[in-house]
Amino acid sequence: MIWKERLFFAKINRITQFKDSSMSKEITAVNRFHYVRTIELILFNFLSCGLYSYYLIYKWVEVINEVDEREICDPILAVLISFFTCGVGWIFFVYKIPERASYLARKTGGSSNNKRKNLTPPMDDLAVISLIANLFLLVFSLVLLLTTWGFGHILFYPPYIAYYIWLHFAIQRSVEYLLCVEEPIVNSSLYR
Repeated sequence: MIWKERLFFAKINRITQFKDSSMSKEITAVNRFHYVRTIELILFNFLSCGLYSYYLIYKWVEVINEVDEREICDPILAVLISFFTCGVGWIFFVYKIPERASYLARKTGGSSNNKRKNLTPPMDDLAVISLIANLFLLVFSLVLLLTTWGFGHILFYPPYIAYYIWLHFAIQRSVEYLLCVEEPIVNSSLYR
């Protein structure tokens, strides 16, 4: 049964993996989006107590809207929805952004695109993993809140933080992959 599903999805991937040269030009024209080092993602998320995720949502939605003719929504509206829905809107956007980034990367040649030859492709099911894990954590948090009056959250803060940092890292890398953004090479001779 599983092999039939994999065969079906492999056929869909072959069908949708076509090159759109006009979109490839738009992707390379986006030069405002830069590589973010892993340590920066971790420190900014940790030091801002999670507020950095709203900035990331803004940047990701802005860039995908610039590349894709089917806009997700206005970036400011995405931040406001994420904030004022107590995270439910955020769950939607961290599902939609990798889903659109994956689709657009396939549409522009995927890993066969020469500009992506040095880049590691993102996980195939990042959007689905994000959606399922976030919905599970939302329900788990509510149950934990109601059963332990909030004290149970203290035990689960480290795994929560680790998961959310990993999720931000994975989505950031998927958007960088879409836009063909490579890690800059630091010239060690400059520091001697």
